[in-house]
Amino acid sequence: KIAKSTLSNFQGTQRRFDIVGTTDKGVKIVDDYAHHPTEIKATLKAAKELEKHRVICVFQPHRYSRTSLLKDEFATAFTSADEIYMTDIYSSGEDPISGIDGHTIPNIISEVTHQHVNYVENVNDLPAVLAKVVRPNDLVITMGAGSINQYGPKLLALLEEGLQ
Repeated sequence: KIAKSTLSNFQGTQRRFDIVGTTDKGVKIVDDYAHHPTEIKATLKAAKELEKHRVICVFQPHRYSRTSLLKDEFATAFTSADEIYMTDIYSSGEDPISGIDGHTIPNIISEVTHQHVNYVENVNDLPAVLAKVVRPNDLVITMGAGSINQYGPKLLALLEEGLQ
């Protein structure tokens, strides 16, 4: 009885493939909390398998320590993405680590998989940058544990205004 009651009230998880919105041209914008390489890889693989579309991953690395510790794992986490956009590291209050910055993950991705990563230093520039590159039926997925979830709605608003 307890399990039945609990499940009947379950509203799902937040920030796990949350659909932010879909434009009239079929651009789907999704947000996901994935910030660990294993989560990123699994989520992007699922996004790619949903239907035939380009998957544009917009990732904000979370913490200097995590970037440093997992940089080798991040190298292959984005292979299912057709395009990758990456911002500077969301520090979450951590002090910077020498040699670790917003270019760390893009550089290792490029080195290991030869995928191109579009680096956007200022996260506030993302909506305008992305509005210029999305095409009908693209799936844009913002990923990370920082402030990245604020930018899918901003992109959706720009696209709906017809500023693409």
